[in-house]
Amino acid sequence: VLTSAMAGEEAANYELKLVSKSGRSLTVLLNATPRRDARGSVIGVVGVGQDITEINELMDESKRVADDLMRLIETANAPIFGVNVAGQVTEWNRMVANITGYTKPEALGKELVSNFISEQYKDSVSKVISEALKGKETANFEFPLFTKEFERKVHILMSATPRRGPDGQLIGVIGVGQDITDLRVAKETADRTADELARLIDSANAPIFGVDQHCHVTEWNQKMSKLSGVSRSEVLGTRIRDWLFDASAQQSIEAVLRDALHGQETANFELKFQSRDATGKPCGVVVLLLSATARLDSTGGIVGVVSIGQDITEHKSLEERKMRFMAVVSHELRSPIHGICGLSDTLALSERDQGRQRKLHMITNCSTRLLDLVSNIMDVSSMRTKSLKLNIEACDLTQVVEETVHMLDHATDKHGRPVKRPAVTLVNDLARANLPTIQADVHRCTQVIYNLVMNALKFTERGEVRITGSNDMRKGEVQLNVSDTGIGINKSHMERVFEPFEQEDNSEARTFEGIGLGLSISREVVQRHGGRIKVESEVGQGTTFSVILPVVGSEGKGGSKDTLLQAP
Repeated sequence: VLTSAMAGEEAANYELKLVSKSGRSLTVLLNATPRRDARGSVIGVVGVGQDITEINELMDESKRVADDLMRLIETANAPIFGVNVAGQVTEWNRMVANITGYTKPEALGKELVSNFISEQYKDSVSKVISEALKGKETANFEFPLFTKEFERKVHILMSATPRRGPDGQLIGVIGVGQDITDLRVAKETADRTADELARLIDSANAPIFGVDQHCHVTEWNQKMSKLSGVSRSEVLGTRIRDWLFDASAQQSIEAVLRDALHGQETANFELKFQSRDATGKPCGVVVLLLSATARLDSTGGIVGVVSIGQDITEHKSLEERKMRFMAVVSHELRSPIHGICGLSDTLALSERDQGRQRKLHMITNCSTRLLDLVSNIMDVSSMRTKSLKLNIEACDLTQVVEETVHMLDHATDKHGRPVKRPAVTLVNDLARANLPTIQADVHRCTQVIYNLVMNALKFTERGEVRITGSNDMRKGEVQLNVSDTGIGINKSHMERVFEPFEQEDNSEARTFEGIGLGLSISREVVQRHGGRIKVESEVGQGTTFSVILPVVGSEGKGGSKDTLLQAP
């Protein structure tokens, strides 16, 4: 540069590398101009420059950033392409190439819409690109790309962003997307499955209905429409309680649905409703045996309840006829059995022969047991036909339990053996609970406590039978617990033990006395008081029956789960 300047040739914008005294590298942009004397001869060189060290560093950094961004775009795990204002491809990263099968050299310079977009979507994609060239971004736009050999259609979820030059002018569009082909296929599969399930539910030969979190009907299949005479369109969106017959039925069904909405399933509850004909007039009662299960969303949250069951109207009618027959027969049997008991007692008092007297006492005991059996059958029949009445009065549960415990502590079975085995302790801890006097049927409460304690003693060979209680003043309820250390109940048989004529299993039915009516009667009595009875048990560890009763109760309040559904 100096030599050229000495020869009279100027040098412009020459980058001169310098090293400062401190050792720092500097870059100077230099202009070298010949210096002349009065005669015009070159006598030297004058250099005028500018320190561009920082500018060069900034430019180097910008170049590195640009290179990094280009590599990022090229290697991104998302399809990225760019077009200029003419719609020709200017960017085509590796992911787009992998998806479509078109390499970058094959795609660059070609018109995007006419070469890579199907006929069906050309107008919509052209509109998106046109809007982006006007400065308007478009997010989450879905369109398909075809592969090079048209082997398959790839679905892309794309966002289109305007691309600007250094002067801020629009020079093209950048599209950044996501391959949602697999997601789309999975969604279509899920939609098909959901449609199939919906058709299955709607056409199922079983009554199915559903409610949301507010107990508004969300599902009502054809079977429910046929049984009720109410179409799906009529019932959808209405509250389930709007179709109930009375207040107690409303409380019962709402309690079942409320439990299910809290994750507690309810199995085998009866739902009665009044069917109607095409004119809307009642045409008969239908009885369904239903199970209520929580309905979950994708996150596992409870969003409603689904109930599915079976039509047991004919079975229920047959059962009611059977119960009426049992009631009539039992009623007819009571009089002669009373006569046998009275006559055998009278004869035993006047008989001096001990052998005959013993046989007469046996007749009395057998007659008494038969009378108890007939009375229990009548109770079951009355409960099933809803003719059982409660005599509500002040009831001191502590006194009732004390009397029952005293009676059972000395009770004997049909063979004259003590009901309580020698290795069993009967403990009454109820006095510690300080229970208040409740409003209930004293006789029926005594019957329930007698049945529970008798059952506990019957199935406990050693250990203890303990009676405890508690008072929940906030809820206005009292709880009485009968716990034993007996044989326990298999979890699969928990509900079955409350059915009439059922014990834990057949082998035990042969081993232990009784025909299995006590727990069925006890549950019905408790439910008629507006309470509930529950059981917890471990096989080989023991069983706890808990009775929860309202302090102030009335017959039918929160009663059995036999509810009545009636069209308005």
